[in-house]
Amino acid sequence: MANRSSSGIDHSTRRILILGTVTLVAIVMAAWVVVADASKVRPSIDPQPMFPNLDVTAAATLAIQSSSGAIELVTNEDGDWIVPARSGYPARPGPLVQTIGGLADLELLEAKTARADWHHFLELVDPAEDGDGVRITLRNGAGDVLADVIVGHQPEGNVTELDGRERIHVRRAGDDQTWLARGSLSLHTDVTSWLATHLYDIAAARIREARVRTAGSETYTLRRESDDVGFELVDLPVGREILSPYVIEATATALSEMEVEDVRPEDEIDLSGGFEAIYRTFDGLELTFHIADPDGADAGWATLLARFTGLPDAEPREAAAVAEEAANINVLADGWAFRLPGFQAQQMTLGLEDLLRPLSEEEPDPGVSPE
Repeated sequence: MANRSSSGIDHSTRRILILGTVTLVAIVMAAWVVVADASKVRPSIDPQPMFPNLDVTAAATLAIQSSSGAIELVTNEDGDWIVPARSGYPARPGPLVQTIGGLADLELLEAKTARADWHHFLELVDPAEDGDGVRITLRNGAGDVLADVIVGHQPEGNVTELDGRERIHVRRAGDDQTWLARGSLSLHTDVTSWLATHLYDIAAARIREARVRTAGSETYTLRRESDDVGFELVDLPVGREILSPYVIEATATALSEMEVEDVRPEDEIDLSGGFEAIYRTFDGLELTFHIADPDGADAGWATLLARFTGLPDAEPREAAAVAEEAANINVLADGWAFRLPGFQAQQMTLGLEDLLRPLSEEEPDPGVSPE
């Protein structure tokens, strides 16, 4: 009995010890998981600027290099940012400000690998070495480097903060040390994303009239008397009907928002034999487009001229505002041709027959017997 009792105590003690050990291991593992998860959001160093002495007011050249190629933006003699690859057309302010300001705000949160052979895991191989990183270089007017960084991918589970900054992997060009950083940079790698492609935004309700002269010199006019009625086709051919009021509306308001896709000097585009579209608003703004022949090599390209035609009853302040609007449009449009989005180019180059119901649907040929 004594032996069995002693043996029972030994077994019970052993089970308790085993359970205790398992529990302790579980607690340690749970604590490790919590600590590991916390380390993902808690920086191992106090956040510090990546480029602490960066003077953004001295910036004169911005270069973005990727596996897609190189893009350069520079300041001209007036201090305006332009895109040399598009013959000096103005640069788009949004991504430009975001990137230059983003370099100044970029903060290092945590040191990562310093092994060069591991850079590819974070997409931080220099694109000059056939890598998949994006290299951003900022220089001043003398050509001195203000900031030079290679940007990689974002970590898993990345979140955007209230100020728009996100986590991202970076390293200084020429330095093997990589970092988890916090910042907001524009990483567009196609040149058109850096162009000032938004020419204007005109509410459709402002448009009073659209006059279109087609490539075959046929002309038609769409007009309405107030902004609360639909457009009508002026001088509708006798015996014909419009195809749809929606087609008329789409053609008359095709230009209400103008976000072009690309830009080239005007003299590089052949606009001969194309369309002319003139749009007029109720408050005296007139926009004239010359659009390349839809069947030609430069199909989809157009030039734009804006002017204020004046209104007899307009208040001076209203007239001045529209005149200024026209001038601002011409600042971007003068001397340039623009690649229109496909749907707008199509709407702005409809012929008169495209707006009318086909004859075959209206009046059958009397010489053909119905089956």
